[in-house]
Amino acid sequence: MSKDDRRVLASEAKVSWCHKDMNGRQIRNCVKTALVLAREEGVPIGVRHFQTVINIGMLGPKLLKALSLVMQGFSAIDSVRSTDNF
Repeated sequence: MSKDDRRVLASEAKVSWCHKDMNGRQIRNCVKTALVLAREEGVPIGVRHFQTVINIGMLGPKLLKALSLVMQGFSAIDSVRSTDNF
């Protein structure tokens, strides 16, 4: 990665992360995950890798909540089925 590429990447990271409530551990994990994504694609790390990781991170809590609601729904269905004579 060239010096200019690093400069652009650092600038984009600051812009993308400055308004996020992230601690050092979360930032480190984002960087590591972005590196893995780039390595798996066989390309140099770029801004889009960081954006992907940040976007997935933002969806994480929403996905967990949705999954929880779905599981509660299955539990309710199972309890109805167990009381009926199916």
